[in-house]
Amino acid sequence: MGLHIQEIASTAEVRTALASISDFRPNALLVMAGPGFFDKRQEVMRYSIANRLPTAADWRWLPQDEIHPAITLGPNQKALIRQGNNYVIRILHKGERAGDLPIQQPSKFDLTINRRTAAAIGLDFPKALVLQADEVIG
Repeated sequence: MGLHIQEIASTAEVRTALASISDFRPNALLVMAGPGFFDKRQEVMRYSIANRLPTAADWRWLPQDEIHPAITLGPNQKALIRQGNNYVIRILHKGERAGDLPIQQPSKFDLTINRRTAAAIGLDFPKALVLQADEVIG
């Protein structure tokens, strides 16, 4: 089985994208952050559970979301804010030019495991992975 990349540029494309994914019959989904997908993330997760697809994401979903991916590995939001604040200080307070500052990558990542979502699709995580998680839900 190969890799199938399904880009979603707008929320109107989500249903068509899910149909395309169904035709491919994947073993799992990796959901990458993007504006076209954000408003329909719960629809995608309902699809994932209905099709018993383990789903991973590259960002922490909102606490009020009903369904979260089974596993999330993404930048730590507090660390990102601290990095951004440092640049604001360097630009506004110290007078440095934004164009002269280097592009930064996230420095810290969080691993979150959602046992409720995993249980809904019949998936159990290895204990070693659960022990490495920054947060375990459910």
